Amino acid sequence: MTTDQDSSSPTPSARSSIIARARDGLQRLQPSARISIAIAIAVNLILLAAYVWSHGGQTTHIRLEARGNEFTAYVDGQLRDRQEFPGAPAAGGVIVSPLVPDKIESLPSPNAIGRVKVTDLDSNAVLYDEPYRPPEGPPTPTTGTLAGVTGRDYAVDVDYHNAIIGIIGLRVNPSSLVAFDFHRFGANSSRFSVIGGSAPPPAAPAERQLNVSKVESARAMTAMALRPWPFAIVGLLALATIALLLSYAAPRVPERALGRPAPPLITPLLVAILAMGTFVVCLTLMIVVVHRSGHVADESVYLFQGHLLATARTHIATPRCRRRSPSQSRRS
Repeated sequence: MTTDQDSSSPTPSARSSIIARARDGLQRLQPSARISIAIAIAVNLILLAAYVWSHGGQTTHIRLEARGNEFTAYVDGQLRDRQEFPGAPAAGGVIVSPLVPDKIESLPSPNAIGRVKVTDLDSNAVLYDEPYRPPEGPPTPTTGTLAGVTGRDYAVDVDYHNAIIGIIGLRVNPSSLVAFDFHRFGANSSRFSVIGGSAPPPAAPAERQLNVSKVESARAMTAMALRPWPFAIVGLLALATIALLLSYAAPRVPERALGRPAPPLITPLLVAILAMGTFVVCLTLMIVVVHRSGHVADESVYLFQGHLLATARTHIATPRCRRRSPSQSRRS
């Protein structure tokens, strides 16, 4: 006894026919088209590797050492600041302040603090080595002190992920501490200071930019540039799949109704799909990259620079501030 096959499932001959058509279609392509397809695949494989490599963005490693009255800071292995505070606290704990909730939206994610490690400089014993956890409870001068960490000479290693500002406190006690204010931007930032106590203010270091890892900076820039890439790939693959399916299954208008060969309906459908796909890609870019902003402030600056360069000048005098007359002030 035989049973009829489900008419909705493709038969092996139908599947082989589709594969044969796809093979014939590739063979009919011009050599230049084949080269273009190969280049597109190679480029997207490179972008895929760059996307995986840059995932997570930039990590900035900060190491602080407290030895006697001398405090030393390293940022990504480069010496950033060294200060001596004769009036610094003799001993105390360690505080890693949580990140501020606001961040530059164009930076990659996550905006977080990674592992925190504290090592005794005399015995090299690890006093603390755990992922960072934000402090709980009401804020006090010692809120957030790492559990079990206290002493005089120790080193603190902290990993910041895509962070702009961070504060680390050394030798923390209820009355004073030595703070390192990490700031990603600014020439005269990321330095030590004493909060409380009787220590004099630190000497102002020479103005210099913060030297961070060039590799990590490249990771952050790559992650920012490739943020919309997965959405674009998914959209293009979806459009290509729909176009391929419609090219094999597009219904045709009966020839009897027109009295001549009926044109395929694939063309208007493809136009509509491409138009909708363009809209979806632009909408996705606006949501993901510009974060639902109607415009970007940099674009206004670029427009002003373009107008300035169009006048064959490279600089312009600062415009005067227009004073409002008393009558104008009263009307407003």
